[in-house]
Amino acid sequence: LPSVVGDLTELLDLDISFNIISAFPPPILKLTALETLVIVGNSIPDLPEAVSQLIHLREFDCRRNAITDISVASRLPLLEKLQADHNSVHALDLALGQKLAKLSVADNDITQFVIAPGPVGISGMYSLTSLDVSNAKLSHLNDLAFERLISITSFKLDHNNCRRIPENIALLTHLEFFSCA
Repeated sequence: LPSVVGDLTELLDLDISFNIISAFPPPILKLTALETLVIVGNSIPDLPEAVSQLIHLREFDCRRNAITDISVASRLPLLEKLQADHNSVHALDLALGQKLAKLSVADNDITQFVIAPGPVGISGMYSLTSLDVSNAKLSHLNDLAFERLISITSFKLDHNNCRRIPENIALLTHLEFFSCA
């Protein structure tokens, strides 16, 4: 990505999909007004900690890369939608930003799923309404995760290795769609 892109400081939407990019482009980190970032179909292995500077980002689509850790993106304060399907994520040990409503991490080799306590000031709960962890390698779910995700309305757990669903799934009183085929 040309460095001159970093000079487009008023840019709100950027799509650099399918460009054979092998590292997160540093010029993007200067685009602090960015609200939507799409980097689908590249070979990016990681997200630098400096992604946390993209504080106005509302949508981040990083599907079909080689990303191993999405935690820095999941904590962005205004992020509402994070799509990280088809990457190389093995462990979801996340603290979620206060506004994150939709998280999709399908088709990753996830074996661990832990949700840290919620942001300070909102009673430790999250705003997440849609979670897709289908086609992963989960063998169990952390009981505490449900206590922190009580706003979930859609939960996809298809094609995992879970042998039991924790009883405290009943805490998800807003759940409208649940799939664990």
